[in-house]
Amino acid sequence: MQPSNHLRTYTVAELERIATEHLRQLPTALNVPIDIDYIVEQLPGVDIDYYPALRDNYGLDGMVGTDLDTG
Repeated sequence: MQPSNHLRTYTVAELERIATEHLRQLPTALNVPIDIDYIVEQLPGVDIDYYPALRDNYGLDGMVGTDLDTG
């Protein structure tokens, strides 16, 4: 695993743009707060994993990554 200082970071504007693009692809309109599990279920090849102490160990609130075994 790469140290947190080598991970890609995003601005708030970038995250909002990415979220807007993903929400447009869903078959159902969503309201805030958004059901993240529902979104993930709708995106092919995307899974949610929960990492205990992610913030404590890496200084991250969340992350997106590629499964190195499956791509």
